[in-house]
Amino acid sequence: MGTGLGTSVLEMVETVRRVSGVDLPPEIRERRAGDPASVVASVAKIERELGWSARRGTEEIIRSAWEAHRSNNER
Repeated sequence: MGTGLGTSVLEMVETVRRVSGVDLPPEIRERRAGDPASVVASVAKIERELGWSARRGTEEIIRSAWEAHRSNNER
């Protein structure tokens, strides 16, 4: 699911860097043939049919995934 708001790849990389403390230098490349300029998921149908909406933002989702990754690798 999405939130109806777009997030760039660079914004995702910066969020992962901030949350994890790991330096991930992005490798900036030209857009490949066929790559869309942007993609944003519409949430209208799930809101209308199920009354569902996202309660967590990108940073919270990445933080949760990072904490799960760390705890799984500490065992």
